[in-house]
Amino acid sequence: MVAKSVLDKEIDSVSDNTRFAAAVAEFGMFLRDSKLKGHSSFENCLNLARESIAEDPEGYRTELVTLVEKTAELKRRT
Repeated sequence: MVAKSVLDKEIDSVSDNTRFAAAVAEFGMFLRDSKLKGHSSFENCLNLARESIAEDPEGYRTELVTLVEKTAELKRRT
């Protein structure tokens, strides 16, 4: 994946925490159909969230992946 951040850096070069925050923000913008969402998609959000799981002692990151998967499935059905 060669996604770019707003600073035009490869997203793979930033920390897991930053990638997770980006996935959360992308999910929110996609859900709200924000005019600033650009090329956001469930697939991109899922990839970013999955790549940023790393250590997840409370399970929040895994829960985001599950939430995005379920939301994507519901969107496909409508």
